[in-house]
Amino acid sequence: NLTIAFAEQKTDINISLSALGLLWNLTSVAQSSDMWITILKQSYPLIGDPRNDVSICAVNTFFSLLVSNSQNLSKEVLKFLAVNVDNIIDILVENRPECENAQMSAFHELAHCARNLYTQIDSVIDDQERIWDRFIKEHEKFILRCTKSEVVISSMLFYEEIFQCIHFSEALFITTFDSLDRLMSHFIKTENSNSPIYGTIGKMMKCSLSAQKEIMNVTFLKRWLKIIETLICDLDSGPCLPPTAHMSLDALDTLFPLDEEMTYLLYESIVRIANYEPKQERDPAESNRMTEIAVDHLCRICREKVPKKMLSKLFIMSKTLFKRKEARKLILDFVSNDIPVDDDLVESVCNSLM
Repeated sequence: NLTIAFAEQKTDINISLSALGLLWNLTSVAQSSDMWITILKQSYPLIGDPRNDVSICAVNTFFSLLVSNSQNLSKEVLKFLAVNVDNIIDILVENRPECENAQMSAFHELAHCARNLYTQIDSVIDDQERIWDRFIKEHEKFILRCTKSEVVISSMLFYEEIFQCIHFSEALFITTFDSLDRLMSHFIKTENSNSPIYGTIGKMMKCSLSAQKEIMNVTFLKRWLKIIETLICDLDSGPCLPPTAHMSLDALDTLFPLDEEMTYLLYESIVRIANYEPKQERDPAESNRMTEIAVDHLCRICREKVPKKMLSKLFIMSKTLFKRKEARKLILDFVSNDIPVDDDLVESVCNSLM
């Protein structure tokens, strides 16, 4: 109680920060569940301290204590923590522009901590999915009301944590995809293509797709493809390459091997991207850089990622590209594999090779 009182006093911020450091000393001698519960109960409200530095220090201290001692926490302590997650979220939903950095950090740390303790918490409460559902939706609201661009950018790390949680139900992942869809629409309306938010989104997609590889299914893949196509085709990048193009297509490459249905879905999506035309008119003599990059990925898929028996269908799926000069290398790859060319495709193939 004395330590928390020193942390809460408003006379000298350095005293508050030093007092939070003392919590490490207290937990090192905490031998009972009651002691742990007392420490957690008294310290988590400091996350809502109006002083940003104190709030950040409270966030780092509180969640570091939990993660570093996670294997030693009793069921009583875990249940106390789980029951009070809603109270922590209540602190985070307060509109405190002066503490946005601390709130962003708290969202991320809570997601990281809860992900690592998922199975342990699941053994002591029955409504963990409800808490996660609320958590995801409140984080989206936080991003939408955030006033600092650097905080918005860092907030995307939250989704990397979410997609690494392999214990989630499909419904929770769908909730997360719905949240991302709304955020992508928001960013496309409010941020130009030079915004650093898109570089962070690209990195998030690359990490998240890799993390989901083992649990990838048709539903999840369709949602990822929708996000990727939206960012490439709906964002006005002018004459420049869409900012997420390279990272998103590279991320899709890492998903192979896939079953036939998912392979065809992914290939069809990249064909649509290859047909993308920038909103700004260009000289017809110039190559479409987005088409070139997408075709490179299609070629890599056909050469390295799929069995030869699938090439005939992939060839048919590629027919909308055959009038484009950028698709010449793809056609030559098909020809070198002795893929039969249907009569109705002969003219398109010839036009591409001329």
